Amino acid sequence: MKRLINTITGSLAPFATGLKSRKLVLCYHRFSSPGYTDAFPSPVSTTPAAELEKQIRWLASFADFVTLDTLASSKHNPRWQIAITIDDGYKDVLDLGMPLFEKHQVPVTWFIATKAVQDPKWIPWWDLSAWLGNQGKGKLNLNDSILNGEFDLSNKTQVGHICSTLRKRALSDTKQGLDNLVANIVTQLNIPANAFCRPTELKAAQTSSFLQLAPHTHSHPNLALLTAEQQRREFEESFKLLSSWEASPQNWLAYPFGKEWARNQETLKIVEELGFKGACTTNIDYASEQGNRYTIPRISIDGRWDLQTFKSRVVFAPLKNRLKKRFN
Repeated sequence: MKRLINTITGSLAPFATGLKSRKLVLCYHRFSSPGYTDAFPSPVSTTPAAELEKQIRWLASFADFVTLDTLASSKHNPRWQIAITIDDGYKDVLDLGMPLFEKHQVPVTWFIATKAVQDPKWIPWWDLSAWLGNQGKGKLNLNDSILNGEFDLSNKTQVGHICSTLRKRALSDTKQGLDNLVANIVTQLNIPANAFCRPTELKAAQTSSFLQLAPHTHSHPNLALLTAEQQRREFEESFKLLSSWEASPQNWLAYPFGKEWARNQETLKIVEELGFKGACTTNIDYASEQGNRYTIPRISIDGRWDLQTFKSRVVFAPLKNRLKKRFN
């Protein structure tokens, strides 16, 4: 039923885009292509390069691709305006995504989680979950308040329990608790280097006139679980490292996870005090020059969407979300 609805609403998208111009910020994470090696596969966050090009061509039929600066300040636009953002810092962005964005002259703001770039051995918990889910063999001995004993990696139920605990720790526990669990797992397994860019690659990427880099915090934490001083350090360290790598960071920010539960009012104050022009969320809505620059909405792109679903979600999801809020 959901596929049918997406097909129908997707077919209505060309009509809807002609009624009223809007502003949108899209959020990608990773890209894939047949034969491209990925030790940490995630279908949800990884858009096939072939689908990305279809999406770009369709968007270009009714919209102008603009930077965040232009989108935040321009008024009275006859066409839709769309700003493309990418989160995290994976190398496949340079290998597979940027060639297409450059080909179609699409400006991109790339938000970098600097700890993963700085340390190839640091594995984000979501990538660790992806890696564990694809192993199918091996043993783990864990001494955690939730995970205690020996775990068989060929047992999908046990692997699922490990992965759900990693997520729980990340979203609702102390940062130290998550770091300890990840370190315990990583030290027992032969896990490859993370799939992020290295500092020299970010510096070299600055030769592209269509790419701007910006902070995505240092270690991608749930900001709501941190003190004000810890949050400030996350923002400052990310910007400082990007600068030291000669990556010319912009004064824009993307919050980790992007949702309201992963930040607080203290977060917004700190970001403004540090002089950022604005910050991106993953709240679903149209963007506006009159909106709060420190809670800019974005639509996260699901790598499993076909083109019709993409059309439906991009054009109608913000409207659906507004109606849902109004009648709830």
